[in-house]
Parts: sequence; C-alpha cells; structure tokens
Amino acid sequence: MNWEDVRTLRKAGQLQKALDMAREILAAAPEDFKTRSQYEWVIFDYIKRIVVNMDEALEKKRPIDGRNVENLMAWMDEYHSLEPSVPEMVCSNILAQLVKIGKDLPKFPGIIHWVGIDGLRHEDWQPREYQGQISPSLAITIARTLCKWVKARPKASKKQMAFALEWAKRVGDRSKDTDLCWLHWDMAVLLRQMGDFQHAAELLASVIKTKRNEFWVWAEAGRLYQSEQPELALACFCRALECPAEPKFLVRAHRELAELLAVQEEYAQASQEVAITIDIRQDEGWPIGREMEVLIASPWYDPAAEGAETPKDFYSKHSTAALSLCFDIVETRAANYLGLLIPHTPKDPRPGWKPKPLSRFAIKDSKGHAWSLVGPAMKNLKFEVGTPLTLVIGRQNGDDRQTIVHVSVRKDGQQWDSLDSGVGVITSEATADKSIKVLIVESGEEVKIDGSSGKSLHIGDGVQCGFARNPKSNRMDVFNVERRELPEKDVKRVIGQLRRNPKGFGFVEDAFAPPHIVESIDPSIDEVVALAVYAKNPAKGEYGWRVFELNAA
Repeated sequence: MNWEDVRTLRKAGQLQKALDMAREILAAAPEDFKTRSQYEWVIFDYIKRIVVNMDEALEKKRPIDGRNVENLMAWMDEYHSLEPSVPEMVCSNILAQLVKIGKDLPKFPGIIHWVGIDGLRHEDWQPREYQGQISPSLAITIARTLCKWVKARPKASKKQMAFALEWAKRVGDRSKDTDLCWLHWDMAVLLRQMGDFQHAAELLASVIKTKRNEFWVWAEAGRLYQSEQPELALACFCRALECPAEPKFLVRAHRELAELLAVQEEYAQASQEVAITIDIRQDEGWPIGREMEVLIASPWYDPAAEGAETPKDFYSKHSTAALSLCFDIVETRAANYLGLLIPHTPKDPRPGWKPKPLSRFAIKDSKGHAWSLVGPAMKNLKFEVGTPLTLVIGRQNGDDRQTIVHVSVRKDGQQWDSLDSGVGVITSEATADKSIKVLIVESGEEVKIDGSSGKSLHIGDGVQCGFARNPKSNRMDVFNVERRELPEKDVKRVIGQLRRNPKGFGFVEDAFAPPHIVESIDPSIDEVVALAVYAKNPAKGEYGWRVFELNAA
C-alpha cells in the first residue's frame, strides 16, 4: 500500500477509499510527501464536485445549499491542516475551482489572504488558452472575484474593500494579460463605492474607450459623476439609454436618471423616466420596489409628464457631452482653483437661456508654464480661490482639448503653486468704468486685474503676482496680487520733453510712451514728468524703458 495505490483509487473515482488509504499511510509515515500530494489531490476532487453542484444552482438562479458551503470549507480546513506547499499545482487548481463560486463563498477573501499573491505559480499569471479561446489568467480571475465579492456585499468593511483593491492593483501591475479592461471596470466600481472618485475616473475612462457602445459603462459613469458634475452625469445616463439593450437591462438607468432630473428640478422629464420605469417593471412582472415608491410619492411626480420632451429627443440633446469621456490619454495634474467664470451672454440667446458658471483652474505644462483651464461648474466645489488641487484630465490623440474628469484637494500642495510668478507695476487705477491695470516687467504686457485684488493699490506701486495664460488667446490672467517694492534700477522718474510721433506714440528721453499714455495729456503740453519702468517690449522682445504715467511738468 503506497501513494501509487492512492492515485489509482482517486483516478478511478473511488475518492473515499483513496482518502482512507492516504490517511492510513500518513499516520504511519508522516513524511511521505508523495502520499501527502495524492491526499491533496483527493481533496481537490471533492472540492471540484461541490463546486459543480453550487455552480449549477447559480446558473439556474437557485439559492446555494448552505450544506455545500459548509462541506467545501471543511475540505479547505483539511487541506490547510496538511500544511501544503504553496505555490503548487494542487493549490492553483483548487483556486481555479473556487473562483467559479467565490462571489457567493463567505470566506473567499480569507482563503485568498492565506494563499497570498506569492502563492501563485508563474503559469497562473499567464492568459489561458483552450480550444483556440483566450481567457484571463488565474491571477486576474482571482482579483476580479474579490472585487465582485465586495460589490455583492453592501456592508463590506473598508478593510475588505482595501484588500480587494490592493490585490487587484498588484495583479494588474504584474499580470501578463494584454486586456485589463474588465479588471479596471471592477476596480472603478469599487473605488466609486469607497469614495475615491479620482482613481475611479481614471480607470473608468479606459473602460469607456473600449466599451463605448455598452449601456452599463455609461450608467456607471453617470453614478460616478452625479455628485460633483451633475450635467456630465446627465449626459452619461442619456448615452446609456441610447445604447442597444433590452428594456429590462435599462430599468435601473431610467430610475437613476429620474432621480438626477428631480434634483435638477426637471420635474416633467423626471416624471417621464419614472413612468418608463414603471412600465418596464410591470412588463417583467417585477415589484415596483422601494426606490420607485419614493419617487411615485414625490409631490412633483406627474404620470402624464406634461411638457416633457420625447425620450429620444431628450437623450439625443444631452448625450453628446458624454462622448468627451472616450479619452485616449488620461493624466493627473497639479492645479490651483481660480474661481468661477461667468460666460458672456450670446448675441442671440435662446429663450430661457441662463449663464452657467464655469470652473477655472491653473495648471502647468511640461515646460513649467502656467495655463488656465476651464471646465463645467462642479456642484461640490467649495474651495477658496488659490486652493491646491489635483485634476484628472482626459484628451484625445491629436486634439489639444482637455476635459476635466475629476477634482480633489492636493494635501501636499501650496496656495497658488501652479501659477507663474512675476513682478509688475500698477499703471492705472480703477474707476467706475475702468479696471486697474498692472504692467508685467518680464513680459511687458499690461493686464487688467479684478478690483478685489487691486484694492489700495496706486499708480507706480510695485506688485508681486501670479499669472496663467489662456490657451486659446494666449491672454495673461493675473491673480494673487500683493504689494512689493520694485528695485530702484527698474523704475525711474523722468523730467523732460514729450516727443510725439505722428503714429501716436512718443518718447521722454529714452523712455517709450505708448499711444494711450500720450493721449492722457493735453496736446499743448510738451514738458512732462514721466514715470517709467524697465520692461520687455512685447512686440520686439527687447527690454527698454516704458512710460506708464505722464503729468505736466
């Protein structure tokens, strides 16, 4: 009686006899590793039988027999008691069985924690091929099953969520699989549930790019953005409802769109989505559900949905904006919040047009130059101007447009640290119809600044300021203006004759006076006192003296 006899019985399907023989041999010779190996394979065969039964129940949508779960865990305890060698083929084969029902196995995360990521063989990291079909590696499958296990349990602890995400991240970094789309999908959903919207948005963008015609990816995008970017969430839900799918699969998206529209006080359109949801649930013979009962009982709900657009027209009007999320490139950038920008009223505004404030940010490019970036107003942005932030930005190959996907506070940043810094001199004070202006010494540009930044500043005052450029117009926008002393060598007072040029400009000694400065003094006056700053000529790119104030001598 030896290990070969155990193997013969096992291969003949006589598992109980094989098990009894293995136990008897090991009782007499505990170090017989060949018999121990066969013992482990017998346990695998028992586990496989149980998994087949559980899997069949799941396929037929029947509840799993609790006795099967108990028996499976008893075999896992016996396997663990053998102190098996890990990584090893038996262990990998057991794991390959467990992932089939892992989502419904209460102690699945504990089993994976015991095996550990180093308990996987080299082969477990390779995609598997069977009859010409490529399937994900065992490592990827385990990581996805962990994510599904957590998603199936609304009361899963933060520790369990973190464990699943850590496994998924490490597997994604090491896996040889070329297609990580589904892993990223599972991780994105889990990250959203944990409130990590930044990383969820980064991963979801890659999924949207490859699954842009699937309703479920757009519906998840709607859930991700509804708290901070409700307009984008609306677009995503509308895009989901435009995708080809049976109505029963879209029922949740209809309800969630109704909830979002109600928050935005689009009550007629929300009522229509509620009515569509009710029809689908009744057609499928499903109960109305608690969430729907709340909507139906809402004072704004109108079964007739008077004034609502047809669903097709409404979806089409709003869904286009969602396509901006099909990015080729997603990157994370340091930024500062620059406040809200109110758009100008168009020449021919449509009836009921209202300006929608835009959020403005400063970011730096790879060369260290600061640029302003505008995105849709975000519901929960309650930052002070200048707050250091992290932006998740998406863009397409060959397209300079950048779309802000997510915004979060950058805890290791400093106020205004994403702006360029410069020195300037105040060249005009604010009046009822004019803004205060500052001349930036380094660039020679004269820029308007808002009144709040220019309080108590007077012509000739030196200032330190931060600035960023508009990427479309290259216009400089100035922020965080603070008084500072200018170096004496950069500012001078000149008394002399104003030499006017027929083209409108002039000179006082070697200091250039722009046309608008020359026009500020009576044409009959020639002897003047000029204040000048040594600054760059924006047209010629050369430095020289430039007059910013003229008075009669």
